[in-house]
Amino acid sequence: MAEAKRSWMPWFRTLRWRIQAWYATILLLSLVAFGTLLYWESARSLWRDIDGDLTGGVRALEGAMRVPPPPPPFPNPGPPGRWDEPPRDRPPPGGPGGFGGPNGPGGPPGGFGGPRMIDWSNFDRMAPIRLVRPERRTYRMVWNMDGTVMYSAGNTGDVPSWEDISSFSKGMRDGNVMVRQRGTIREGLLVGPRRGAVIGVGIDVQPEIDRINRFLMLLIGSGVLVSGLGLLGGAWCLRRTLRPMREMQQTASTIRTENLSQRLKVESMDTELSEFAASINSMLDRVEAGFQQQRQFAADASHELRTPLAILLSSTELALSRERSPEAYRLELEKCQRAAQRMKSLIEALLTLSRMDASNQSLAMEPVAMDQLCRDQIELHQPLATQHHVSITSILEECELTGHAGILERMVANLLLNSISYNREGGTVDVVLKSDRETVALEIRDTGIGIPKEEIPNLFQRFYRVDKARSRLTGGSGLGLSICELVVQLHHGKIEVDSQIGVGSTFRILLPKRQAKVTH
Repeated sequence: MAEAKRSWMPWFRTLRWRIQAWYATILLLSLVAFGTLLYWESARSLWRDIDGDLTGGVRALEGAMRVPPPPPPFPNPGPPGRWDEPPRDRPPPGGPGGFGGPNGPGGPPGGFGGPRMIDWSNFDRMAPIRLVRPERRTYRMVWNMDGTVMYSAGNTGDVPSWEDISSFSKGMRDGNVMVRQRGTIREGLLVGPRRGAVIGVGIDVQPEIDRINRFLMLLIGSGVLVSGLGLLGGAWCLRRTLRPMREMQQTASTIRTENLSQRLKVESMDTELSEFAASINSMLDRVEAGFQQQRQFAADASHELRTPLAILLSSTELALSRERSPEAYRLELEKCQRAAQRMKSLIEALLTLSRMDASNQSLAMEPVAMDQLCRDQIELHQPLATQHHVSITSILEECELTGHAGILERMVANLLLNSISYNREGGTVDVVLKSDRETVALEIRDTGIGIPKEEIPNLFQRFYRVDKARSRLTGGSGLGLSICELVVQLHHGKIEVDSQIGVGSTFRILLPKRQAKVTH
């Protein structure tokens, strides 16, 4: 059972199967509803016509019974006789055309008169055509209140008994025609116009039953045929509709790290699928850009680490190649120390970037006094500025924002270090901090060598240097400005750069005062 379930579930969970199943269910329900309505309306119309004919036949018999008989012809009176003698020239009571006898006024109470007194042939002239066709099996009967048959005609032997008629007529109301189905005989019954007489007209509806059954079989066959054609057509349409998805799957399965530039073809797709494919292509663009960035980052990091490692190896090999004086050993050790310091600063910068990238998911924010933070960093970098013969001036407004103090300190420190390191002797660094109701603006201006305009768009790329030779002399790793940009992004801020060659550079940072927990 478990194996059968496992083999069934993968097929059941396919999108194609579910769409086909829903389509088949809706199609079948629609056909069943339409067929049921059509069958019901056709059957109702047919039985309504038959019931109308039966009602018309019953009313025809009732009308024949209500027509008064013509008066009997009286001959010229003969000679006077006794009062109690019947006239000699009159028909005898109960004779042909008389009023007496079992069916005349002189017969049993409740009689209707003799058979000649009712013109039953009126039925053939007044009844619907269906009831008088010779090929149809019909009957028409009139029962007296005591069960005697007053009138009987037709060509079917399946007529109801008086016991059945009398029990059924007890629930009938005078003047209302009741229609019932008895086997294959459909009949209309009416309590007659004279003291309990019952009129019955019946017709064999087996042809109509066969016709209804044939129509039902035709509906079922047509429904099965239409369902089959609809399911085959739906499967064909669904296959063509899902073909772009299969092509997308095949293309996606071939994308590797070696061919991240491959994209899904959206030109021949429908609007919905083309939008989906365009979203996937956009995602692939971001993945490729991130992968290329990581690859470039690894290559640059390896390149940056290779230089100090080469210095370390060459210095140690040179020192160990032969005996040297203490001064020579000292020079080689100092060279190794500088190389190790460079490796340390590079590794610290890489660790900082790694931690900040990880903090994109969750960064704890707290109130930070931005003026005091800038004041502390200026104080820490004052010795370096003195060493480079650079003066630092500041105009700091008292302001507070919500942020992460540690990485904000690193941002200000990198900008100060950059402004001092690339400044000219006797230059200045101006630090200006202003605020309004919503934002905090920090500007760090220097009178350094400046940055070419064509280099500014690449300034925040990792390991990028404007003057690579000078950067190595000053110990730069090309990661400081990348860290500053990431700090600003984590605080939902903005960083701008203005620079002129030989005049100096200005770094302008705008940070919101209030922000929620940063998530990406």
